[in-house]
Amino acid sequence: MASSSSPKVPSKHLEKLAQVLPHYISRTNAQISHINKLLASTPHLDITLLTLTYTLHLVHAVLLRAPTLAFLSRLFSRLKPSSIAVIPPDTTIIALSRYPTSSIARLTTSLAAFTSLIDDFRIFLRLPALLSIWAWGASVYRSPPKDSVLRAIAWAQVISCALFQALENAAYLGSKGVVDLGRWVEGGNDRGVVRAYVWSSRFWMVHVALEFGRLGRAWALRAAEETEPVQLEGAITGGTEVENEGGKETGLAVREAEAGASYEKRSLDKRTAEERAWWKDIYVNAAWLPLTMHWSTEEGIASEAQVAILGMIPGILGLRDAWKVTA
Repeated sequence: MASSSSPKVPSKHLEKLAQVLPHYISRTNAQISHINKLLASTPHLDITLLTLTYTLHLVHAVLLRAPTLAFLSRLFSRLKPSSIAVIPPDTTIIALSRYPTSSIARLTTSLAAFTSLIDDFRIFLRLPALLSIWAWGASVYRSPPKDSVLRAIAWAQVISCALFQALENAAYLGSKGVVDLGRWVEGGNDRGVVRAYVWSSRFWMVHVALEFGRLGRAWALRAAEETEPVQLEGAITGGTEVENEGGKETGLAVREAEAGASYEKRSLDKRTAEERAWWKDIYVNAAWLPLTMHWSTEEGIASEAQVAILGMIPGILGLRDAWKVTA
C-alpha cells in the first residue's frame, strides 16, 4: 500500500530568504525614495521627462524602420509550423506572420501618443518660466558680470530667452484655444501657432549661439588667469622661512606648509569642477544647436531618430547630475 507524503520545504532556503529579503526591501525603498525626491523638484522632473521622451522617440523611430519590421517578421514567422500532419477539430489557427506588423503598429501608435503627452506636459510646466527669466534679468542688473563681453552676452541671453518663452507660451495657449493667434497672423489660428513655435525656436537658437560665446570668453579669461605667476607659498607664509636654532622648521612653519597644501588642493578641485562643468555645457549646447535649427524651420532638417539621439545627450547629462544632487 503506497503512502503519499507531502514534500518537505527545505528550511535552509527559507532561512536564506529571510536573511536577504529585508536587504532587498530596504534597497527598493531607498531607490523609490530617491526617485520620489528626484521627481518632487520641477527642474529635475523636467529633465527626467526630457530623457524619457527622447528615448521613446528613438524607440518609435527604430520600430518604424523597414529593417526592424523585416527582422521581427522573420523572428515571429519561425514560430509558425511549416507543416501540420493532423489538425484536430475545433482548432483555432493564428496567422503568426501577421502578428508582428499589427502589434508594432499598435505599439508605435501608443508611443507616439505617450511622447506627445509628455511633450505637452513639459511645455505646460514652462508656462511660468517668464517669471524666472525676469528674476534672472534682475540678478544681471543688480550684479552684472565684471567683464564687458560677458555682460553684453548676459543681457542678450536674457532678451532672447524672454522672447522665446513669450512666443512659446503664445503658441501653446493658441494650440489649446485659449488665445486666437489668427488676429495677428494671416491664415488663422493654426498658422499663427506654427509661426509662433518657429520664431520661439529661433530665439532659443540665438540663446544657444550666445552660450557658445559665453563659454569661449570664460575659457579665455580663465586661461589668462592661469598664465599669471602665482606665488602660493609666499601668499600663505608671507614669503619668509621660519627656522629654529637647529635649522629645522618650527611647528608654525609646518602648519603654514599644510595650509598651503590644503589651499592648493581646494584650488585644484575647484578648477577641475569648473572644467567639468564647462565641457558639460559644451556637449549640451552642441546637441541643442542642431535641434533649434531643426525646429526653426517649418519643414525641419532632421529625422526623428536624429532628433531623439541629439535630445538624449542633454537629457542623460542633466539626469546624471540631478540623480547625484538628490542622492
